[in-house]
Amino acid sequence: MSLDFHMLPKTALPLFLSNIRRIAALLILTSVSLVAQTKRAITPADCVQVRYLPSEDPYRSSIAISPKGDWVAYLLKEPNLLTNRNDISVMARKLSASPHVTSIRLAAGPDISQLTWLHSGTDLAFLAPFQGYVAIMKANVATGRVVPLFVARQDIREYTVDWAKDVIAYATDDSMEATGRLTRSPEEIASGYRIPYPETTNTARKKRRIFIVRRQRSGRWGEPKPVAVRSPFSNDLRESLPYLFHFSLSLSPDGRRVAITYPESTAALPSSWREDPTIHALSGMVQELYVMVLYDPLTSQTSYPFQSPMVYSIPAWQRDGHTLIVNADPPIESKWHREELGKNVFFTPHMFSVNVDTGETLELLSHVVNMYEGPLMLNDAGEAVVRKSRDTVARLVQHAAGWEEESHFRIPVDSLYRFAQIASDGVYVIGDSQATSRPPSLFLYRVGDISVTVLETLNPQFDHLTLAPVKTISWTTSTGATIQGLLFEPPNYQAEQTYPLVIHTKLEVGQFLCDTGDSHYPSFAPQPIANAGMMYVIRSWPEEKRPGDDVAFYPKGYPGGLGEAAFQMDIWESAVRSLAAKGMVDPRRVGIIGFSRTGWYTEFILEHSSLAFRAATITDNVTYSLGAYWLLRNPAANRVAESIYGGPPYGSSLSNWQMYSSTFNANKVKTPILMEEMGYGQPYDNINAPPLGLAIHFELFTALNRLHRPVEMYYYPNEEHQPNHPKARLATLQRNLDWYRFWLQGYERTDPATVMQYARWREWKDANPFLPHQR
Repeated sequence: MSLDFHMLPKTALPLFLSNIRRIAALLILTSVSLVAQTKRAITPADCVQVRYLPSEDPYRSSIAISPKGDWVAYLLKEPNLLTNRNDISVMARKLSASPHVTSIRLAAGPDISQLTWLHSGTDLAFLAPFQGYVAIMKANVATGRVVPLFVARQDIREYTVDWAKDVIAYATDDSMEATGRLTRSPEEIASGYRIPYPETTNTARKKRRIFIVRRQRSGRWGEPKPVAVRSPFSNDLRESLPYLFHFSLSLSPDGRRVAITYPESTAALPSSWREDPTIHALSGMVQELYVMVLYDPLTSQTSYPFQSPMVYSIPAWQRDGHTLIVNADPPIESKWHREELGKNVFFTPHMFSVNVDTGETLELLSHVVNMYEGPLMLNDAGEAVVRKSRDTVARLVQHAAGWEEESHFRIPVDSLYRFAQIASDGVYVIGDSQATSRPPSLFLYRVGDISVTVLETLNPQFDHLTLAPVKTISWTTSTGATIQGLLFEPPNYQAEQTYPLVIHTKLEVGQFLCDTGDSHYPSFAPQPIANAGMMYVIRSWPEEKRPGDDVAFYPKGYPGGLGEAAFQMDIWESAVRSLAAKGMVDPRRVGIIGFSRTGWYTEFILEHSSLAFRAATITDNVTYSLGAYWLLRNPAANRVAESIYGGPPYGSSLSNWQMYSSTFNANKVKTPILMEEMGYGQPYDNINAPPLGLAIHFELFTALNRLHRPVEMYYYPNEEHQPNHPKARLATLQRNLDWYRFWLQGYERTDPATVMQYARWREWKDANPFLPHQR
């Protein structure tokens, strides 16, 4: 039966319509309520299962456009909690395909990495397991066929291929050096043996070996030839080299040269380098410089045409094989180096082109957005496509006098993540789109269009999760520095209520923050902690800021480099006071999390701050403690520690150590501390021989236990500095969520597995004389 409005009396019509409007409004409210009810709070497990483009190797983009510009390929990382592994898929998509066409999956599984288009334009190379080894595989995007390109008798960890696919340079782990074990003869064991300083084997830096292999006329690969690099400083010939992520191996198109970047100890530098003000400042912060050499496979000679103290990106070769482009600090004694002397400028690379025959160096960019990202494209005409700012791409042309910008365009993506992985051939841009509260997806932009399109939605599950709102804030330190940051508010935030606050001491740079994005820093848990009803604050680092900008605001009166830690203390004390003054946070319920170098800051803050922190986490951090000083037996590390305290822990500088190091100030810690240490593959299976990386943290752990201060220590034996396995990531996120909910909110999770955990914590709370307000 249908309703005819004309059948209603005129007096009844307004009432009828009014009722209809009420019913409609009620239905809308009910609909909104039902939608809201379908959303739930974010948990640590949600953060662990975010799909990302892999970024464990920051030097290599996981997106690549084919040389002909007709295909895009990318790697997709999908964490699997059930198998405790990260499955990596090799995906490919024809750029002319309809937006509704999904990408094809060419390969999937663990240990897939280093995606590279071969010069044919239809074949992709990547590392993947094959018959028991990690080999170089080749996939044809047109047919989907995947075959091995080269298989060694060891796992290949890094590779580079010439344009003709006839020469490969690759690296493998040095099995003799990787364990750090020393072998002694029976006679030495019987008679005793000398212990040198430092030890010849340094367990803190693993090593790899590099090989060159050539294709024979038969089409088969010849016998791999080991590469021996001659140090440009010590003149030592080395077949085994230390590395950070890798060697940034890059073969010239003709296969005649391979660029190799590796660390040189600051102790090995010539006196002219050590006396340079910039090198002197760097050596107070790092133990090694990263230099690039060239190796000639035919003559076995090493050359050093580009004398930069820090090389960051993988060198990209021009077609002629004589010029490469790389991000690096200015070469020593160059005009760019002289211009920056005394300006506290380090780790701020330029983009240079280097003629490897003559050493002639030209500047493409005076400042790069991402130090690891080299040119996006080089063509045969001497043009380069580069990213000149967060969202701007430029086309540069080389002339006799240098490089000039011919044109540029802006990528119309709001808040493009500063370190977003992108690929471009000057026609298309494909990139990783994410923001603080927006999970990663893949976008496509064709130059000249007014907007981008979504190429792939990677994380649709977040449509059903409650994201804590984030606001931009700023505050001022006692020395006048203006600090910018992000404040995560509980989803049900009420302005008249004050909340507990957790401080995240590592900088944010614009990525999606459920945990800490694809960097996977341990212990930090922005969204789970905010969803649990706490405020969470992080410092931002604007693109225009440089690492040396803070130095002018360091508090005065501290010896050595301690002003750095004192400034961090000032930042967070000022943040708490600012937020408390606005009635937003309770200054009696503040926690602080530190990781890596900011873990040292956190130790310093807990021992010297005027604020009483309720809970803290310090994770896999440098300590600059007396124990680390003697236990590491590393002259370069010792020099860094001495620069922090203005000298060694004896003589006139001893008093600095006594006043400021954690060794002599553990008694000042009144805050419950959660310590989390990564094992780098070393099990703690012998109580009398703990791994070195763990042993250096026993100094503070023992002191706090001896002083009856609440402290927990957890060890993750299979994880590197930034945990990668899903179960370890879940454990550190959940453990920290439990820790801060307990100490800041008095909340205990109902899980049988946590019964003993909470029993310990309650006992500590009841026995802790420094926290009377918690009883």
